[in-house]
Amino acid sequence: MHRLLPSLRRNFCVMNLKEIKENAHFSNYNQYPTNIQSFRNQLVFRSSNLGMLELDYLIGNWSKKYMKTLDYMQLIQYDREILSMETPDLFKILIQA
Repeated sequence: MHRLLPSLRRNFCVMNLKEIKENAHFSNYNQYPTNIQSFRNQLVFRSSNLGMLELDYLIGNWSKKYMKTLDYMQLIQYDREILSMETPDLFKILIQA
């Protein structure tokens, strides 16, 4: 499982602003925070509190280690593609590695 988490960082493709506006319904925010450090802190907190102890540990530790390397667009993509997933679905993806 730990091998998959660093690959999340490598496989992140950068979304452009048009794609973000078109896919706004996938977001947990009506408007994303403008302060990037505050946004990172929110995502780290949410990553550590997913509701399943195993996921809290795996995703939470990954986010604490790699969140500072992601730019603003990648943070938005992380929120939309990882944190918006249902907890059981995310767990199934991680244990298939």
